[in-house]
Amino acid sequence: MGGELASYDRALIFGVYTAINVIVFISGVLIFMMQAGFMLLETGAMSRKNAINNIFKNFIDLCVCGIFFYWFGYPIVQGDSIVVDWMRDLGFANRIESNSPGPVVSLNSDIALFFNFAFAATCVTICSGAVTGRIATYAYLVFGAVFSAFVYPIVAFTVWNADGLLHGVLHDFAGSVVVHALGGFAGLAGAIMLRPRIGEFGYGKGQVDAFRFAGSSVSNASHNIPLSALGVFMLWIGWYGFNAGSTFAAGFDLSGIDLSGAMVAPEQFADAVFNQLVDGFGTVIINTTLAPCAAVFAVMAFFIVKQEKLYISDMLNGALAGLVGITANADAATAAQAMVIGVISGFVYILTVMALYKAKIDDPVGAFPVHGTTGVMAAGLFALTTGSMETGPTVFGTQIFYAAMIAAFGFFSALITFWISSRIMYVIKVLGKSKHFDYGLMPRNHLRVTPEQELAGMDKEIHGQDAYAIHINAPGKLQTARGN
Repeated sequence: MGGELASYDRALIFGVYTAINVIVFISGVLIFMMQAGFMLLETGAMSRKNAINNIFKNFIDLCVCGIFFYWFGYPIVQGDSIVVDWMRDLGFANRIESNSPGPVVSLNSDIALFFNFAFAATCVTICSGAVTGRIATYAYLVFGAVFSAFVYPIVAFTVWNADGLLHGVLHDFAGSVVVHALGGFAGLAGAIMLRPRIGEFGYGKGQVDAFRFAGSSVSNASHNIPLSALGVFMLWIGWYGFNAGSTFAAGFDLSGIDLSGAMVAPEQFADAVFNQLVDGFGTVIINTTLAPCAAVFAVMAFFIVKQEKLYISDMLNGALAGLVGITANADAATAAQAMVIGVISGFVYILTVMALYKAKIDDPVGAFPVHGTTGVMAAGLFALTTGSMETGPTVFGTQIFYAAMIAAFGFFSALITFWISSRIMYVIKVLGKSKHFDYGLMPRNHLRVTPEQELAGMDKEIHGQDAYAIHINAPGKLQTARGN
């Protein structure tokens, strides 16, 4: 904890210090468990022949992020990296000698690292849903390593670090832009580069022969909606850690409290705790509840007006869009404003889904509509919280502009990263000559598995397993079937 505190004040401050660290740790665990939510959502939304591969991607990118964010990413977020020095030299980072106006009860460094890691892992795994069903596994690992080591940390530093160029300029309370828009636009880049799954919008050149060779029909339909629904519920629960935990992550500012006397005035300290932590914490929780509820009704209203069936998959994604929409402004919005943000987010999601379908961009789980466009729009919706018709449009334009710049950075960074991944896969094919590495390569697109492997399913072709088939090897023992 920062500042010089007299010994008679330390017991009081230590209690707050301990409580903040425990709450942030629990919040980090909730965010960590969002990985399971993404895994369930994505697995249920895909065909059963790719269930294990979806589980593998969500699991392994968490492990990749843990290593690469620890060694490379977190130093950038903290401003203690050669990358940040380059940013300062190029004028993309401020030089501030002190980030704190006074004594601050800060986080334990290890807990802060864990909390930030959970954010980084969320950003990386968002892309997984947009490229699932056809991306080569090792190419995806390269993407996860680069994004967690450099791309996400640079954006997080720019917006959230006190030395960052957009700190105090772009209002992004818990990551609508830094986490969700960045991951969503990276997913869009991947979906464009990989092209649609076989049969999603017809059959492309070179796919018809593979389809005939497979000798079976192609189905990209969701195979387990209840699994996806469970994933959304887990994500919603985890979002309370995402948003409410961010209330405490910045620490507790004591600069307004007189610590020079023999004792701290109880009412002064109590007011500070209530105003900075308790009151703000409750506001964030309520807003994180109301926005997704309103978004679901917006999606439902669209279906009713269009006389469509009530598609549960879109309603589930609508809830996630509402959560993304409120993440930037959960600390500043009133309850009514949170519901308005949720409604707007729901409609933005629907319009983006329609635009992707018209453009024939295959995003199997709706990662870009949920996280990409909604994440950018969320930054602009901060204008609603200003309560001024005069300054509102200016705030909206400014916030959207900076959010769009970050989204563009994520999009083009992902394009470059995926291109690098394809070159690495090509080198492995040419030099390695290894059957283990040879899958996932096409003559013109080394990011993608072969048409034959895509049709057969990556569970069988890559993992040699079936997610649902079991057989009895010994009395009382059930094992997953392999190789069939």
